[in-house]
Amino acid sequence: KRAAARPRLMQAELARAGQAAEGAEDSLAGVLAGLSPVEAGRMLEEMWSLAGVEPVGGRGPAEIAQRLVRRAEAARASALTPDQAQAVRKFLAIEAEPADALAAVAALAGPTAKALKGALKGWTERLSRLAEAGVPIAHARFATALGHAFDYYDGLTFEIRSEALGPERPIATGGRYDGLPTRLGGPAEAQAVGCTLRPRWALAEDVR
Repeated sequence: KRAAARPRLMQAELARAGQAAEGAEDSLAGVLAGLSPVEAGRMLEEMWSLAGVEPVGGRGPAEIAQRLVRRAEAARASALTPDQAQAVRKFLAIEAEPADALAAVAALAGPTAKALKGALKGWTERLSRLAEAGVPIAHARFATALGHAFDYYDGLTFEIRSEALGPERPIATGGRYDGLPTRLGGPAEAQAVGCTLRPRWALAEDVR
């Protein structure tokens, strides 16, 4: 679930399918895992000082320590079985017009996936509302493998592409991040969606 919306993490999980979990108790991350965030940050600062390391970037020692701990926990977690990895690969290969893609997801999961049926119903309703709002759904593609590197996205993600620029240079990239306002001190019921626009790409010499 942690890796589902992050393509690089997902590929790493698929690559270690069938492998034994890694032991990280003796590593730096394993040592930090037994400390509170504040204590872990202090220990990291002491190690930097002893080694003469000057940290760069905007992240503080406590945040860096927690990222190391999360990576260690991920390495210790059980890997997917080969059969599970193959099922995930089949799911990630689905890309088609929205209605066809949703039908392919339903066929892959089988008739007993109650939670998935609810999600598919929600997607069908969402597509209907988009069509009613004038969105050209006939030109849309639903890709199960689409994901973005930022971990604050916790819902659907999207890209707006043009034929002239191709898939590597989307005009807009975004998605839902309902949990981010709460993490920043906002109300728990807050909802949010947004995107980054790149109009300068549309002005590039090779697409004029």
